[in-house]
Amino acid sequence: MKNVFKTKLSTASLVLIPACIGINYLGKLFASVLKLPLWLDSIGTCIGGALGGPIIGAICGAANNLIYGFTTLVLVLQLVSWPVLEIWRRSAVH
Repeated sequence: MKNVFKTKLSTASLVLIPACIGINYLGKLFASVLKLPLWLDSIGTCIGGALGGPIIGAICGAANNLIYGFTTLVLVLQLVSWPVLEIWRRSAVH
């Protein structure tokens, strides 16, 4: 059990990380488009953890959370700013 958290970042591991991130993103896309009550956005993290080890799986999961958080934040800012700008525009006309 000493070597469980010992991970070498080889070329295969560095290629596996973006591939797993892509799998997670596609899983989330399919689940949201088809309105499935499933969490398909963790399949890539599981694959990364199984093939590359727990560190690679954690990197994939953390990167996905950052990507989802950033895209959600941008969407929230857009949805909030449009009504605020419209209210401001209407109040400036009168």
